[in-house]
Amino acid sequence: MNAHYLQDTMENFYLCSHLPICAFNKNGDELLTAGFLPNMAHLAIDTPIWLKEAQLTLQEQEHLTFTPKESIHFTLCPINPDDIEEGIYLIGPYTSSKHLMEDFPFKPAHCIPHLITLLYTLAEAQLETASSSAALHDDYSYHIIKAEEYIHTHFREPITLEALAKYLNLNKSYLCTIFKKATKDSFCNYTNKVRIEESKKLLLNTNEPMIDIALAVGFSSASYFNTIFKKVEGKTPLEYRKNA
Repeated sequence: MNAHYLQDTMENFYLCSHLPICAFNKNGDELLTAGFLPNMAHLAIDTPIWLKEAQLTLQEQEHLTFTPKESIHFTLCPINPDDIEEGIYLIGPYTSSKHLMEDFPFKPAHCIPHLITLLYTLAEAQLETASSSAALHDDYSYHIIKAEEYIHTHFREPITLEALAKYLNLNKSYLCTIFKKATKDSFCNYTNKVRIEESKKLLLNTNEPMIDIALAVGFSSASYFNTIFKKVEGKTPLEYRKNA
């Protein structure tokens, strides 16, 4: 699990349980913390020893609890239950005594396995969210690529956003939104720019009249072609041809 998802998992766990939590790599180096305050550090002074013991014990057990002070506990469990090499969580301090006057969260021993299950459930949820986001991004990219391919293939025809949405099997409003986000242009502007680029080739390489070039690249009239060309290029098609 990368640092971003690990941090989110730990913060969500702390919000749900009010239990401080730290993550350590297999070498005992602290990676991240959530809810762990500096004044708790003296209680965890033997953490390196605990981690060394935990790496051996957690091969056989789901978790391991240490009691550095009467009724004050820390629990260790793997970051990944299937691979101890990914590191270890240190949960706590917490107390198992309702009567302890110090300010530690009260967690009876029988609650700890359930809290560890919660921790792993939160971790799985983070990974599922990440996978869903990646899949959504892939799907998004696919539709943009297909939309651009469609425009470059059919720009000579009177294509519409409705036709493109139907081709991609997408909602028209959704397509409009993602297309503009990806290309920084509306469907209409993007299509017209493709047509203008193609018209520039014809203006330079042929002697065809403006109306024929306009119709050849998908514009409905010479006047509309002239208007869009000047808007995009800053000059008319005729000026572009003469100055080339």
